[in-house]
Amino acid sequence: MPLDAGVSNGHPGNESSPPDPSGAAEAPPTKDVLAARGEAPAPEDLIPGEWIVAWRTPPAPGPVPGAPYAVVDVDPESGIGRIRALPGREGDVVSALEADANVVRYQPNSRVRVSGAGAALPQGPASVPPAIEASALSAFHASALSALHTAALSAQWYLERLRVPEAQRIADGRGVTIAVVDTGVALDHPAFRGRLESGVNLLTGGTPYDDNGHGTALAGILVGGGRLQGIAPAAKVLPIKALDAFGSGNSYTVARGIREAVDRGAKVIVLSLTDPVYSFAMENALEEAERAGVVVVAAAGNDGGKVPYPAAYPTVLGVGALDERDRPAPFSNRGDAVDVVAYGVNIFTARPGGYDAYSGTSMAAPQAAGVAALLISKKPGPAEAVRDQLRATASPIPGAPRPSVGFGRVDAYAALSTWQGGPVTPYGGNTAPDRAAPLPLDKTVGVAVPPGGSVYFALDAPYAGSVSLTASGLSVPLTVATVDAGGRVQKTMRLAEGGSTSVAVPKGRTVLRLTNGDKAAARFTFRASFTIYTAPYGDNGSPAKAYPIDLFERTGLVGTLPRAGDEAWFRLELPEDGRLTVRAETNDAALDLVLMLQDDRTTRVIDDNGPYNGRLDEEAEVPVKGGSVLKVGVRNFYRAGVNAEYRLSFDYRPAATVAAARPDTLPKSRALFFGKPAFGVVPRTDRAEHYHVYLDRPGFVRVDVRGFPPGTGGALEALDGKGGLIERVRLPAGPDEGRLTHVFMLPAGLSYLRLTAERPFTDRFYVLRATAADGPFVDMASHWAREALSALKARGAVAGYPDGTFRPDRSITRAEFVALLAGRLGLPAARAPLPTFVDLPAGHWAADALRRAAAAGWLSGYPDGGIRPDRPITRAEMAAILRQALRTSPVPGLDPDVTTDAAAEAFRDVPPTHWALPALSLFVEAKRMSGYPDGTLRPDGTATRAEAAAMMAKLWP
Repeated sequence: MPLDAGVSNGHPGNESSPPDPSGAAEAPPTKDVLAARGEAPAPEDLIPGEWIVAWRTPPAPGPVPGAPYAVVDVDPESGIGRIRALPGREGDVVSALEADANVVRYQPNSRVRVSGAGAALPQGPASVPPAIEASALSAFHASALSALHTAALSAQWYLERLRVPEAQRIADGRGVTIAVVDTGVALDHPAFRGRLESGVNLLTGGTPYDDNGHGTALAGILVGGGRLQGIAPAAKVLPIKALDAFGSGNSYTVARGIREAVDRGAKVIVLSLTDPVYSFAMENALEEAERAGVVVVAAAGNDGGKVPYPAAYPTVLGVGALDERDRPAPFSNRGDAVDVVAYGVNIFTARPGGYDAYSGTSMAAPQAAGVAALLISKKPGPAEAVRDQLRATASPIPGAPRPSVGFGRVDAYAALSTWQGGPVTPYGGNTAPDRAAPLPLDKTVGVAVPPGGSVYFALDAPYAGSVSLTASGLSVPLTVATVDAGGRVQKTMRLAEGGSTSVAVPKGRTVLRLTNGDKAAARFTFRASFTIYTAPYGDNGSPAKAYPIDLFERTGLVGTLPRAGDEAWFRLELPEDGRLTVRAETNDAALDLVLMLQDDRTTRVIDDNGPYNGRLDEEAEVPVKGGSVLKVGVRNFYRAGVNAEYRLSFDYRPAATVAAARPDTLPKSRALFFGKPAFGVVPRTDRAEHYHVYLDRPGFVRVDVRGFPPGTGGALEALDGKGGLIERVRLPAGPDEGRLTHVFMLPAGLSYLRLTAERPFTDRFYVLRATAADGPFVDMASHWAREALSALKARGAVAGYPDGTFRPDRSITRAEFVALLAGRLGLPAARAPLPTFVDLPAGHWAADALRRAAAAGWLSGYPDGGIRPDRPITRAEMAAILRQALRTSPVPGLDPDVTTDAAAEAFRDVPPTHWALPALSLFVEAKRMSGYPDGTLRPDGTATRAEAAAMMAKLWP
């Protein structure tokens, strides 16, 4: 039947339409950078009506003839600018940009904020709300701050921890300009007298005065005087106001601020702000800064989660926060983008009109930036070398995970005392697999490999997938190998200058070995980029190629969409009337899922949720007709490849009509074809469900049952063609409740399967499936004891587990052995009272069999009154019990009363004094028990279930 028609509301343009017989149409290429990357910003993270655009030939600011927008600002060198929609024309901008041949790319302009979204509050010495970032200082806050000063607040305790005083004896920042792209600086503050360059206000064109307080706090940490001791006191701060009084701005203006800093001669830029999405304008500006040798330092952010931009860009030094006890601050974001940490709790610094203390990664970033200025002041060097020097000399934080602290805490003196201005690698001592250095994903780091030597790196992949390794500045080729914990090589590759190589990696840790076979050292910049695995569903990128889903095998799946334009389609056969609920979900906001359902008449697109409402799932319920086929597809709304998994689940429920027509008698039984599942319900407990199968010859048939509700109980029976019982198996309770796998030995011709339930159910389907089996149990197809077990199975002498296995190589306990023996021979009648044992409670599953076997003389207890029912039985104990069983179930040619030393004479590990020598010798001499290739019998070794069954089959075939 057709799917429900309708238009969903998650994104514009979704609809129901006739199915495309050739498959899903390819999405047209887009110039929207965020769409191409698969990033979907929430509406609150966007500047309404604004876009960032890159042109081939940039237009002048002002209205564009015939366009639905005006150019607000443009950088003529990069060709990147900002546009704003004309009133009432917002909906026309995207189509105009896509159609304009002069437009290279564009994206919505995103909202940038100071690193943290909480209101700025002063931090008292005894109470530091950890997740509150210095942020918007209103007039109310400013008036409250002066009352909260104490002597404890005025102590810049973090300077000693970072070893700044020692470092300042080497350099003081003289000759270095540090740009603070933020809310401005309080230009009249006494702490900055003679320490500021003429800045710029990118918002109004006036002076870059701080009307928030955040930028002033950063400048105080960097160069503050008076009551402060700046980290680089002789450096100059260049205030660039890009954020407003609320600590808010936009990506384009921040990118412009970075360019202004570079143009005005800054050598260090501090970005204590966060951008929720990627910005090509900002990355372009950062690349310009890198080419100019400018070090960019950014705060990791205060959400306690993933590090956002700009700290996540490859050429930015990302700084996380520690608390006063050198623990990762709970608010500090985590991930490979954290390069180093500094202190971010209770940091004393300047504010407009005074001083106070604040918390947040915003306070940690200028500490690292100040040390970078000291390095440049001592000796200028490339930006990448300055970053690597800070990484290389950072102090480890014992017990702290790598994603929380990166390379460790900034150590100003270690950095200054070893700085030579040249190439640096942040790694040392990583010359063995167990000393592998962490290699962050999607960050550039300096690496050195000595001539003829090797270094080791460990990367931590969030999923299985592949990692692309790229080397820049490499003068000699390297051999890259993945190695195991012992250093054994698993796979090797070559890496040359300007090239890259790809390595398949599992989820979690992978160790790489880089080997330099040349006589010269190799120094280069290294970057590792991750791509998630491709899901194992073949080429299922269109409805025509949909991957078949067997609802018996699975009611859900996990998949990926790693490449741009990927779709994944699945095919479901639905044999009964009912309703199917399909749910698609992910845990990564970069994957904005679209769910598609297609029957033989229509295709329905469901896109009701997304970043706009914070939900990462899509769900649809459709009525289905028995015998119909439904195709289910998923894709990323933005058509970009994403390093994330999606989960697809199917909940198939019966319609009321299913209960009305059941195969509840043998004459009404339904044919069960091998491999094709049957779906049903049990409306009455006094009626059973009947199916029939037909075999050309006797054979083993595996039958699987799934879907019985918890607490239902029931049984599965095999009947011959006349309705006579062959075997009956109860559905298990406990962990396997509602699931059963069993192998029946069925005769040639017609046989029946009968399924009963102790409680009726019609709200869900049970599923029944029959397949040909290769042996008496599902794990016996090629086992050496297959024939013996087949014979015992045919006589009903052995049973397996509810999952259809026998587990032949598992040790067999004393209780299991006795139960197995009793199943083959039956237990002889025993007079009451039966013996009792201290370790055999009445509720033990084998209590009756063990007590009756003991009464029959098959086995005896131990001197302490126990019988050890759950202890693995030894081969000697097994032989002793079988010898006693011969007295009640004789075997021609085997006399249990005859004693010899045959076992001791034949096997070197059976001493003449062994307690079970008569029993062992009896079976060895009769060729019923054999030894091992090394000439041993291993009498005190534990027996396996297969060995026990094989012995019984030899004795009583």
